[in-house]
Amino acid sequence: MLRLIGRFCEKDIDECELGLHECKNGATCFNKKEGYHCVCVNGWEGVHCEINKDDCVDALCEAGSTCVDHLAKYTCECPIGRIGLFCHMEDPCLSNPCRVGSVCEPDTSSGQYTCECPKGYTGDDCSNDINECNQGHAVCYNGGTCVNTPGSFHCECPPGYTDWHCQTHVNQCSTNPCFNSGTCLDYGTRFKCVCMSGFHGERCELHCPPGYEGENCERRQFIECSISDCLNGGVCSKGSCRCPPGFTGDHCERKSDPCKYHNCPQNAICIPINNGATYKCECKLALVILVTNVKRTSMIASMIHAYTVVHALMESIHIHVIAHYRTMVIDANMS
Repeated sequence: MLRLIGRFCEKDIDECELGLHECKNGATCFNKKEGYHCVCVNGWEGVHCEINKDDCVDALCEAGSTCVDHLAKYTCECPIGRIGLFCHMEDPCLSNPCRVGSVCEPDTSSGQYTCECPKGYTGDDCSNDINECNQGHAVCYNGGTCVNTPGSFHCECPPGYTDWHCQTHVNQCSTNPCFNSGTCLDYGTRFKCVCMSGFHGERCELHCPPGYEGENCERRQFIECSISDCLNGGVCSKGSCRCPPGFTGDHCERKSDPCKYHNCPQNAICIPINNGATYKCECKLALVILVTNVKRTSMIASMIHAYTVVHALMESIHIHVIAHYRTMVIDANMS
C-alpha cells in the first residue's frame, strides 16, 4: 500500500522507521519506494515471514534416521548403532569395549569412545584394578592390615577393634561373657571374669567343691559357727569348728581317715587305731619259725632250709620282705 505525505504528496512514508510494517518472527524491515520489504530469518518465509519453513525438506540426515523440524533448524534422531550430527557414523560403544560396570561414552564428533570407570578400576577399558593398599589410598587404624580386593580393599582388624578402618574399639564385655553373676573386666584385646564365691573357670562356669572358693577353688570358705554347730566333741573357735582327733568337716561331721596320708613302707598295711585318731603299720609278709620238740640237728637243718627258700624267693620277685623272727632258747640236751 503506497503511502505519501507532503503538500503535494510528493514524499514517501518510511513504514520501517515509523513502525507501520507487518514483518514478523524476527524479520528485518527494509523501506523502499512504494512500500517496504521483510527479510526473514532462517526457518521462516512468506511476505511478512509469517510461515514456518520446513527445514527437513533439505535436511542432511542419513537414511534410517528421523528428521525433526524446529524453529529455524532441524535435528536428526539416530537409530541404534548410529551417532553423529547427521547419524552418519557407526556407534563405537555398540561392541561393548568397556569392562562390565563401566560406562561407554561415544564422541559424536570424532566417532571415538571413552570409558568412565567405576571406583577402584582404571585403564582405557577400565580392566585394571587399583591396588589401594600400595597407593596409600587405604587407611587401617590400630594395627589393622590392608588387604586389596577387586575394585576395593578391606582392613583385617586385630582383636579388640572393628569397622571398615578398624577405628572402633570392641568392648570385650559387651556380650556379658561371665556366668553366674561374675564381673567382666575389659582389657582391650581380652577380658577377665572375676567370679563370685563358689565359682571358678575362665567364664565362672564351674562350681567349686562344697566349702571352697577362689579363682582355682584353693581357699576354704569361712563358715560361722556356734557351740551347737560343732559335732562329735568339736569346739567352736573364732567362727569355725576345731575338730577332735578322728573327725573332720566344717562341723566335724565326718570321721577322718588317718590312713589317707600314712607313712607306712611299701609292703606294709595301714590300720586305723584309737577310734580313727591315729594308725599303725603291719607288714604284709612275716616269717615265723617255730621250734618244736625235734632233734637239734633237724631243727638247724630246717632253719637253714627256710632261710634258703626265703632268700631265693626274694631274689626271684625283687621285693623287700620284712621277716619277723621269734627268738627261742635252744636246749642243747634236747633229744
